[in-house]
Amino acid sequence: MESVDIRLATDNEDNDAYLSERDYEDKNDDDLFAENMDHGINETVISSLGGLSQILVEDDEEEDHEEDHGIMVHSDDELNDSDGEVVSVIGSDDEGPEYPIFNPQVDFKQEITLKLDMKFPSNKVFRKALRHHAIDNGYDYYYLHNTSLRISVYCAKRCDCPWKRARRQKCSCKLKRKCRFKVHCRKVKGEETFQIKSMRSEHVCGHQHQNPKVTSYYLAERYLEDWRDDPSMKMTAYISRAEREVKAEIGYYKAYYSKQIALRMLFGDASVEYERVWEYAATIRKYNPGSTAVVKVDGIEKPPPLFQRMYICLQPCKEGFIAGCRPILGVDGAHLRGPYPGVLLTAVGKDGNNNIFPVAWAVVETKNSETWTWFLELLVRDIASVASSVTWVHEKEEEKEVTYMSDRQKGLLDAFRTVVPNAEIRFCCRHIWANFKNKFPGEIYRESFWKAARSSTKHHFKQHMEAIKGLNIEAFKYLDAIPSCNWSRHAFGTSSKSGMLLNNCCESFNNVLRDARSKPILSLMEWIRRYVMKRCCAKRNGLKSFDGVIIPSVVKMIHNGLLQVSKMKINQAGLHEFEVDDDGDTFVVNLKNKVCGCYRWSLMGIPCWHALACIVKRRLQYEEFVHVAYHVSTYAATYSPAFKAMPGHTQWDTTPQPHPLPPPYRKMPGRPSKRKRVKEPGEDKEKKLVKRAKKNNRCSRCGGLGHYKPKCQNVPLSDANTRNKGGRPSFSTSSLGQSNAATLSQSQATQTSDETTLSQSQSQAPAPPQAPTPMQAPKKTTKKVAAPKQATSKKGATAPSSKKGPVSKMAKKSSSISAPISQSRQIGSTFVASSHVTDLGS
Repeated sequence: MESVDIRLATDNEDNDAYLSERDYEDKNDDDLFAENMDHGINETVISSLGGLSQILVEDDEEEDHEEDHGIMVHSDDELNDSDGEVVSVIGSDDEGPEYPIFNPQVDFKQEITLKLDMKFPSNKVFRKALRHHAIDNGYDYYYLHNTSLRISVYCAKRCDCPWKRARRQKCSCKLKRKCRFKVHCRKVKGEETFQIKSMRSEHVCGHQHQNPKVTSYYLAERYLEDWRDDPSMKMTAYISRAEREVKAEIGYYKAYYSKQIALRMLFGDASVEYERVWEYAATIRKYNPGSTAVVKVDGIEKPPPLFQRMYICLQPCKEGFIAGCRPILGVDGAHLRGPYPGVLLTAVGKDGNNNIFPVAWAVVETKNSETWTWFLELLVRDIASVASSVTWVHEKEEEKEVTYMSDRQKGLLDAFRTVVPNAEIRFCCRHIWANFKNKFPGEIYRESFWKAARSSTKHHFKQHMEAIKGLNIEAFKYLDAIPSCNWSRHAFGTSSKSGMLLNNCCESFNNVLRDARSKPILSLMEWIRRYVMKRCCAKRNGLKSFDGVIIPSVVKMIHNGLLQVSKMKINQAGLHEFEVDDDGDTFVVNLKNKVCGCYRWSLMGIPCWHALACIVKRRLQYEEFVHVAYHVSTYAATYSPAFKAMPGHTQWDTTPQPHPLPPPYRKMPGRPSKRKRVKEPGEDKEKKLVKRAKKNNRCSRCGGLGHYKPKCQNVPLSDANTRNKGGRPSFSTSSLGQSNAATLSQSQATQTSDETTLSQSQSQAPAPPQAPTPMQAPKKTTKKVAAPKQATSKKGATAPSSKKGPVSKMAKKSSSISAPISQSRQIGSTFVASSHVTDLGS
């Protein structure tokens, strides 16, 4: 008989419910149902269930009556066996009694409540819920049974019995009141569900403030969204908040590990992201045509390769820079703070409103001449690739050269000479002053330096340099060694239309990327791409508020200059030429050629105060004398290229290239830690360096001082047993005499003495002065050896004798194993050997 898939309709379903994938129910199906129905199924089911249920088949046409097809359970007690285990009816859609069910998606967001007969989707969910319940209620527990079929937990502080092998043994203590907390959960037959069978929830052990159940993974899950909102949260604030909410003590390392786990959950594993750099580069080129995405690896011939560098330059960034930005680029590098540190190189321009405009960025292994050369070659090639298709804001041919500003780094200067030898290079004056003030600090040096840097005429520059020369000739030589075309405005070129002295554009962009620099590489690249995309979109929308022809920031500068016009005296020489007297000096202004003797107009492209005075006198519009780089139309052309949206990482196309491994970890040089206290100038000048007394070398061949065995030229010791080989000294009479005689002969042969070793090996308490006496040989004894008389120098100072007691460390090193300490000193032209024996008795 051919089987038919039949499902009865309930009151919640329509009458034309599914019978199979293609057939729908109609009134003609009653005959088919009766033909294929097994009429004996009713008795078979009832007999198999033992009378626990009965089949009730209701008429489908009675729509007003509430139906329940299937098995009806008469009482809850009939489902419980003697073991307290729930037995589900196989083949039934009804779960029997309505037991409380734990919903992980809802219940984990609120305080956990454990109830008897509560069901959990799996044992993992039960363990997690139990951990949350223990933390919320401040108790600790341990597993008596923890298997795939049953889980039994008891309070870890139930009594005073000791732990053994990570579990509590059978209770044998005499504690009257014990904590009887217990939870027993078993797996339901035929399901993955776990159900609480027995439970004692009362605790008498008190709140546990040092709860080991508060793990770093628990903290990471609990504060995951907080780390998403603020990845730069301070650890002290995080620890204080967690301890206040969890009501348990949290150490610094536990909090630190929880932060790393949370960041890994949010941004992925850093090592895994390096495997998809090829796919990311291909996606950039696919969804943003014309963009440059270059990945460089090491060892592509011998897979797996190692990641080295990655360069990104989007097509809208290229076109926007050529269309509206002034031809000046600041380049700088910032260190990454992730698990695989590197350096982020950036090239940032400036639009007509003095806002930053990121052009290109790259991740390299370190900052040196090779990496900077690689970055600049790609950057110059990208700018040249769109120069012919996009109208440059500067019409003249000689103004197409880009000016670069840097922080005067050695590797970068070498790269400039290699890649762009004819380009104008500027140095950040803030970094020059930071190095200059280390050698020549003081307010007067600071004022003279910045006046010389801001000088727009050559004679003013020389005037301020002469002032520095009058203060200190060495300071003048230091600044004179730096070419003035790199740091003073009077020597800057006019093609960039910028008098920028600081590399603030790169510093500002690095500050924006401060939090992103701790992300993995692809997360970092995506963060920068989205930031640039959203910024350009916001600038396009902001154009609606611009009125007039000139950018608002330039209009503000011109209005401030018009306030200074009344202080100047104007003498007109012709229709377009004027002589302007200002602050005891005279400047020539030519309105036709748009030049002024102060050089600011030619340098900036904005009329200076002297030019504004002439424009006002002629009653002309100042908009006609402002360079086109500061027009609103040029600013709009900067942000007119549109960015293309890009899908998520799950939709990226795969590439045939082998997956590269993360770069090897390397200690990155950088600035000192901010946690270290900044000391005041001259704070450590009075601090004296304490040097420890140098210890003389001892030869193992002859026993002499001041050399080792390879360079020994003295007579070796006759008996090898007398050499100091370490260990406890012996007290035999023969060895004592032999060692003393060997030491004495050696001191007479070398005719050397060591006052420092003698003074350290002897006792610090000096003996009373005595007359010089000849050396006395030590008495031979098996237990105690009497100290000889002390030898004195010509001045009458007596060599101090050792006290009774253990031999000092220096004395042990200056003696043989079983011999008294022997030293030789020179008295005039005679060498006298003084010896003493330390009491090594009990």
